[in-house]
Amino acid sequence: MGRYISGDLEGKCWFGIQPSNFADRFGYTGEQPSYLNYYYDNSYLPQIEKELDKIKKYLGKNFEKLDEFFKTRCGYTDSELAEALKTDESKARELLSEYSDYCFGVRLRDYLKEHETCEFEVEL
Repeated sequence: MGRYISGDLEGKCWFGIQPSNFADRFGYTGEQPSYLNYYYDNSYLPQIEKELDKIKKYLGKNFEKLDEFFKTRCGYTDSELAEALKTDESKARELLSEYSDYCFGVRLRDYLKEHETCEFEVEL
């Protein structure tokens, strides 16, 4: 179960972690009642880079811990994640939410570097 992303970028929102409107933070506000539609062009690249830097700074040393944690896993429990980050489960979920947005932001940035525009929709 989860909400799908379709269009130039495809995938799924991280279940229970990413809200449908997570891509709003990169500068464009999603539209439509049952889906959020997104359209980005190269003019958004500076804002995307700024937001990626902001997220990475917020995550600090936890960024590397999360990268390492997910190199060898597809699944996890909240307690495993909290243990890996050496924090409580609530804080671990907050950090994971930021990390999931960072991962998507990188995909968005990289796509825009190769294409002039990027359109996608996210299920609500």
